[in-house]
Amino acid sequence: MVFRWKLLKVHGDSMVPILRNGDYIVAKKIKLGDKIKKGDYVEVSHPDFGSILKVVKSLNKKYIRIEGISPLSADSDQIGQIPYSNISARALFCISKRGIIRL
Repeated sequence: MVFRWKLLKVHGDSMVPILRNGDYIVAKKIKLGDKIKKGDYVEVSHPDFGSILKVVKSLNKKYIRIEGISPLSADSDQIGQIPYSNISARALFCISKRGIIRL
């Protein structure tokens, strides 16, 4: 994989106040062997919610648990455990009206 970068657009308010509806995210596609850690912002392919951007809450050898930042976001119990294979990218920067923010 030569080009591992993605530009994502934030939809919704589940990550407010860090990420807002309409912000853009520069993300790096995940490849086999990439490390994910608690606190990372990740793009996940969820079976019920589709492509979502959330924060890693916890992880074990097989699964991660993710959550939004806003109290309005679905909590990690609603989202459920996510297999590592469903993580498509790690968000690195937010581009918004406030400027560029490192995540």
